[in-house]
Amino acid sequence: MQATVETLDHDFPSASQGKLIPHGIHDATLNEGTIHLNTSELCCVSISLCWQRHGSRHYSKTLRI
Repeated sequence: MQATVETLDHDFPSASQGKLIPHGIHDATLNEGTIHLNTSELCCVSISLCWQRHGSRHYSKTLRI
């Protein structure tokens, strides 16, 4: 289980040092998905982690994404 992260309830640029962006991947065939809260620079890392943890297990014959 992941740890809870406390955040402000409004998006005021003056009260923050950056922004988190939810990146999600949904597999419609299996009706499964995952969401990562990252900066936009880490979006590709999120996709890679999702593939390593879930996609490669369900789609073992796929050589690349």
